Amino acid sequence: MADELLRRLDAAVGKLLDQNHQLKQECHQLRQEKVAWQQEKTELLEEVGQALKRLDGLELEDI
Repeated sequence: MADELLRRLDAAVGKLLDQNHQLKQECHQLRQEKVAWQQEKTELLEEVGQALKRLDGLELEDI
């Protein structure tokens, strides 16, 4: 009986360790994706800012 409980406990711990490993990998990947998205957001905001400045410049020339 004790051997069966230990076997089941060992199997459960093994599953938990596997899940933990997978979650750590996923978390690492998500953090990398977050950094990439933040960089892309920053670049896009800079492009929008430059486009708005050009538009402001065009509007001033038309006046």
